[in-house]
Amino acid sequence: AAKSVNGIDSYIEPQQRVSAGQILGMIRIGSQVDLIVTAFEGMKIRVRPGDRVRAGETILIE
Repeated sequence: AAKSVNGIDSYIEPQQRVSAGQILGMIRIGSQVDLIVTAFEGMKIRVRPGDRVRAGETILIE
């Protein structure tokens, strides 16, 4: 993140399992977020590079 982004809050720990719909964190001043997930059989990615997403609304992966 840029130096100007100093309001990043992460609500999970590395390697922690998360549930569908769980809030992962927040960037208080708009910025880019890189999401890294482990692939699993049957996983369907619902977004493409460049898509705009909204917290709590956009389904990223099923």
